[in-house]
Amino acid sequence: MGKRRYAITVTTRAEVEIDDAVFAAVDDDWRKHFHGYVRTADDVAEFVGGVMLRHNYFEANMIDGFANLPDGVVKIGKLEWEAEAEPLDE
Repeated sequence: MGKRRYAITVTTRAEVEIDDAVFAAVDDDWRKHFHGYVRTADDVAEFVGGVMLRHNYFEANMIDGFANLPDGVVKIGKLEWEAEAEPLDE
């Protein structure tokens, strides 16, 4: 019995609702301790939404730096994804 190797590409698109408390939590002190590249509201949305989707977190307070936020400040709505397999052994 043999084995086959594949590269799998997954593309995900999600609608995410983010409470203003999340944006307010990202200040200069937060950036100094966590992620200095998170500067704009779009950066915050990409970081928080991306981490939640990649790690299957259901609350933002599961992310380092957001533990003090209450449940429900980020809601992931409509979620679409697709996967594509590319054989590596050809």
